[in-house]
Amino acid sequence: MSSAIKPQAPRPRSSKAFRWFAWITLLLASAQFVRCYMIVTFLIYTKPFFDLRQYAAGVERMPFQGRMLMMFPLRWAERSPLLARMTAGKMPPFNSPEELVITLVGLASVVLTGVLVTWLYRRLSPTTPFIYLPFALTLVFLVSNYLLHMPFMIMYPYDLLGVLFFTAGVTLIYTRRFWLLLPVFIAGCFNRETMLFLVPLFLVDGLAAENNFDWKRLKKLSLPAQTLALCAIWLAIHVYILHRFRANHGEFYPQNLDPGATHRHLNFMYLLQLKFWPQLDNACAYMLPFLILLRRYIFPFRLRAYILVLPLWVLTMVVFGLLPETRIYGELSGLVAVLATMLLEGYVKARAQRGEFQKESQRASIA
Repeated sequence: MSSAIKPQAPRPRSSKAFRWFAWITLLLASAQFVRCYMIVTFLIYTKPFFDLRQYAAGVERMPFQGRMLMMFPLRWAERSPLLARMTAGKMPPFNSPEELVITLVGLASVVLTGVLVTWLYRRLSPTTPFIYLPFALTLVFLVSNYLLHMPFMIMYPYDLLGVLFFTAGVTLIYTRRFWLLLPVFIAGCFNRETMLFLVPLFLVDGLAAENNFDWKRLKKLSLPAQTLALCAIWLAIHVYILHRFRANHGEFYPQNLDPGATHRHLNFMYLLQLKFWPQLDNACAYMLPFLILLRRYIFPFRLRAYILVLPLWVLTMVVFGLLPETRIYGELSGLVAVLATMLLEGYVKARAQRGEFQKESQRASIA
């Protein structure tokens, strides 16, 4: 008995011209974000609080100086005759060599982050109906995290680079390329200590099976050993940084205040002020609670399991960060963009299947 094979409809594809238009638009939007980020944060708010020359010299306050990776390109920028000529004259496009380097690094970081989330979405989705959405959402979340908050609109030279490192780490964890993850993790730890959150993400990914967690994998040597290796690397780098900059002043210099206790006290004061309440939930454009509540629409399960890192991140920032300063969630922008896109795709598919089921039920009742 032969069965007729129904021909599949050709997969709709954007024309080459539209693909060029979409990518050029995303590149322009990335440049506009970095431009606004530099103008609003660097030129207006940063200079009274964060000294780039002291940072390049290695004598800025801790913990800012401990995020030391950008110290080296900024130190080179100060001594470069080429960059000095490019930022000289009556109306230069950049006001200083440091601003030029931070802008270029920031733009490259944003664009590469967009490329990574797009590539990861292609790996996750069999149909990719929203191929440009992860990049676009990443830009939306970057704007929300770094520009839509007050009064802490301060530019740190390592912020956007940290987004790239964390997103690259997420991508390598999902594709399970541990030996490529190692150099990214090591370099990222010298840029921001928040790379530590890749460790629980790595463990969750290793335990995630098709529809649940497979705890038997902990009995295998590779997963615990690799997880402990990442922890040891982070701890060693953190101890080295604390030792290297042990003579630097603290965050609240000239006042000798304990940073942790001061942050907790300030966060309690912010919670008592109604004007800060809308800002407290502004992490990634208010998306985090929706991801947690609607996580059932996110497939595959491995990706859905990554949501476990979100409450861990928030709880950590309650203790070590300042709640209205939503830039402390900036590194999550790429990951949340992919999660939100897959949530939307899963929701659309679920609604379509529900509609087909209702139509079938109506036909059956009529018959």
